[in-house]
Parts: sequence; structure tokens; C-alpha cells
Amino acid sequence: RFFTKTLPFMQKLVLDLPKIFDDEKVLPLLRAYSQSSIDLSRQQCACLLAASFFCVHRKIWSPKYQNPNFTYLFHRSTDSQVGKFRCILHYFSRLSAEEDDEKAQTRIITFHRRVLSRSQCERFEPKNISNIGSDCPLTAFRVLSKGTIEDEGCGMLQADFANEYIGGGVLNTGCVQEEIRFMINPECLVSLLFCEAMRPRESVIIIGAERFSNYIGYGRTFRWNGDHRDQTPFDKKGRFATAIVAIDAIQCDVTPQFKRKSMVREMAKAFCGFSVDTDVLSQDYDSIATGNWGCGVFGGDVELKAMLQWCAASLCQRKIEYFAFDFKRSNNIQLVADVLLQKKLTVKDLWADIAHHADVGLFAYLMGKHAPLDANQLTLISYSMNYSDEDEGDDSIAEDSASGNDASNSESEESAQPDNSGNSETGFNKPQEVGIDDTNPDVDPVQ
Repeated sequence: RFFTKTLPFMQKLVLDLPKIFDDEKVLPLLRAYSQSSIDLSRQQCACLLAASFFCVHRKIWSPKYQNPNFTYLFHRSTDSQVGKFRCILHYFSRLSAEEDDEKAQTRIITFHRRVLSRSQCERFEPKNISNIGSDCPLTAFRVLSKGTIEDEGCGMLQADFANEYIGGGVLNTGCVQEEIRFMINPECLVSLLFCEAMRPRESVIIIGAERFSNYIGYGRTFRWNGDHRDQTPFDKKGRFATAIVAIDAIQCDVTPQFKRKSMVREMAKAFCGFSVDTDVLSQDYDSIATGNWGCGVFGGDVELKAMLQWCAASLCQRKIEYFAFDFKRSNNIQLVADVLLQKKLTVKDLWADIAHHADVGLFAYLMGKHAPLDANQLTLISYSMNYSDEDEGDDSIAEDSASGNDASNSESEESAQPDNSGNSETGFNKPQEVGIDDTNPDVDPVQ
């Protein structure tokens, strides 16, 4: 079927690209510091991905953009790479079988770049952060030890534990949370063509990407596992009501995560993704499906990241559905969340505890302070923290420096190597930006 039906269909998509895009001579870019959206039809996405398959896109020669061509996918023959190819080929096979479905071909996928405005950033400055959330109660927090964001997160904002370069190492050897999501929802891959690397106060939201494949495994054990028929309901704009929120965490072996500046950056980054407007989403999402964000090879502390995400979600008045992915101490997360909810803490209260806790483990500190009689219920953990309460430099959160090239390290990845970095599977060679960048004088995006 591939040679008789699917491949000719893919070739025709590329040849028809000028006609399908009509008079749109140039596809706009989602540039840094600029809040904007791109709407593409299912057919337009298919055209662009077919061009990626045949490696005919002209590379944007900038270190701030990904290479959208499948060049490096063809260079590898590992089992996980085979699994990726099967996802892609299955996607085109399904489209070729459904090419007469005009309604499906015109269905829209939205790519939205969200940028926090200056006024929104000010509340996250270290000098102001102690006053944030004084009247904002913590929202509900539920830990799920089984299940996945993509399977059980229907009707919720779904976190993508992203690389600053959207998609991470999806077109290379990376094959964990972000890369897998982009393979089972292949229309997400189109974002690599026009999304500039995310800055500290930015996020990318993809709405309406259809899921085509099931899978098993993770990382090197990833395998395609058959067809998936997406049963997600449609939103008011006729899109699949699937909102994938890409937020990139800091790399903790580069930046000590317990420095207050780093913690503020992470809370602001999560807030940027979680607070996406209803006008963009076109329907209400009262919960966020997330998990161990930044806690893979990026070295994030699960306890810290869970609490920072909770603060950000509570500021957006959205609940947390926390997928622990078999994290062995997930019971600790639920225990602490239940205690803090019972004590009716506000975001301000929790932030104060996060910012001032001693080097004994965040959950141990929270339990010792708010429920000392129950502290022995925590699963014992050996801690090694890069904690420091003293920030370097002044009290601002100006941008520190540029991050590494292309997708050289996806957030929780085994690997994510760019086409131009020359780095190993796990390495940034440049320091990572930490602060909330507010240095661009030309931008004050719409809130």
C-alpha cells in the first residue's frame, strides 16, 4: 500500500503545495517576543509535513530555529527511530485513505505563541513575588500514579515538557515525553518550521492536533502500537479540543534550581503556559494535566517543580491533575497536597515556604511546619540539593544569556541532538537563560 497509495499521495501533497496555500507566498514565523497565532488546515499541515519527509524545506539559517526536514530521522536505524517512522507513515496512510473527507481536510490546527506582558512579569520579580497570591487559595491537586497525559487528560490543558526549541529532539534521537507526543500527534511537528526558540517569558500552545497512533515504551524502548481513532470532542471552532501547552524548564546542572531567581523563573514560565486565554482556547479548561516537568535529565527536583506548578495553576484558578508516571514517591506528593489544602494555604503562603525552606527536602519542611504529627508518613528520601537562598547580581530578572543551539537537549530526554550543534546526546555547551526576559524594548504584547 505504501508504494501504490501512500507515497504517491505524499508526492502529490508536495506538488500541490502552492495551490493548497493559494496566495500565501510566505508562511509567517512565530517570533520571540511577539504574541501571535497561525491557523493551518489539516491539509496544509499534511503538505508541510510531506515536504519535511522529502527534506525539501529550506533551512532557516538561524540558531534559534529547528530544522524541519526529516534528514536525521533517515540517518538512524534504532528501534525507537523505526517506531517514529511508523508513526509518520501511518499518519500519511490514514490521510490518504481519508482524502475525500472534505470536512476533515479543512479542520483547523492553531499554533499560538504566548508572551507575558511587562505588567504580568512585574508580579514575578523577586522584589514583588512575596506579595503574589495573597488572596488566591490553592486549587485542587490530585495525583494519578497510573495513566498518561495524552490518554487521561481529555478536557484539560495538557503539558508538554518541552525543550526551548519546540519538539526537542523529535527529528533526531530524542524519544521521551515531548518527542513521543509530537509523533502520535504529528501535526505538532509543523511547529518546528516556524517557531523560534522560546524565551523565559514565553510558551507555545498547539490546539486541535489530532492523535493518529498508539505506542508502547519510552525512550529507547518506544514502539508504534497501532492505529488510534481520536474521540476528543470538537471545540467551538471545529478543532479537536486538545490543547497542548509547551513550557521549557531550566537545565539544573547549569543553573542551581533552588536559587530564588530560578524558582521565580519556573513559576512564571508555568504561569505563562497555564494562563492561556479562553479566547485562544475557545472553551473553558478548568484543569491542567501535568507531571514531573523538568525532572528527567534536566535534573529538576520533583517536589519543587510540583509545588511551583501548583502555585502557577492556582494563580490561573485551574486545578492540577498530576500524572506521576510511576514516580516511586508519588504518595508523598498527594500527602503534602492534602495537608496544605486542609490548612487552607494561599499561593503566597506556599511560595513563602518554598522560598525559605531549609536544606532538608521541601516536603519534609512543609510537613514539619504544617503537620508535624504526620511527617513520619513521608516516604524516606536521601536528598542532595543545589540550594542557595542568595541570588547572584541585582534583584531584577533580566535575561542572563542565550541557551544552547537548536534542540541539543530536550527537557526530560535521553537525547535531543540538533543538526548544527555537534553536542553529545545530553549536552548544552552554553549557559542557560534563567530570568524572565523583559529586555526587548519593542514589545508589550496583548495580555
